[in-house]
Amino acid sequence: SNFCVTVNWDYVVKGFASRTESSRAHVKTQYQQTRSALAEVTARQNLLSDELEKASYNSGKMKEEMQVLKNPDIKMVAMKGMPNAPEAMAMVYWNPVTKEAYVSVKNLPPAAENEQYQLWALVDGKPVDAGVFELSADTLQKVKDVSAAQTFAVTLEKRGGSPSPTLENYRDWE
Repeated sequence: SNFCVTVNWDYVVKGFASRTESSRAHVKTQYQQTRSALAEVTARQNLLSDELEKASYNSGKMKEEMQVLKNPDIKMVAMKGMPNAPEAMAMVYWNPVTKEAYVSVKNLPPAAENEQYQLWALVDGKPVDAGVFELSADTLQKVKDVSAAQTFAVTLEKRGGSPSPTLENYRDWE
């Protein structure tokens, strides 16, 4: 007995094509999801790397500041605000041996965009420029080296500083 099977090849090919297309769509979706997840992981890794770099920098700054503060040669000069800014405060850390000077400020009134605070070393009653500083820094700020000083004062000057203090901009310190 012979038996004959008739195959509808058109149906088989269409079914195979349909399954292949379905598989291709599934693979494409998985690929896109994987790429998206990889992009998120990469972005998170970059963010964590930036945070680690910042933390490392801050740690280095803190160690550097601790070395300054713990140095037995450092002279600390506290300057408190006067009636026009009673909450203002500045600390000068000066090493008469190395001549290095640093300033740390708190609650100084904001300067105009074209102005900047300037530190002065007073030597025999005469002001000597010790450099300008920013209010935004929350750490010790290195200013110019100071070879001698009996005390310190602060003025508000044009941005970049002035060769001599503008006395009407003098910020009184106790």
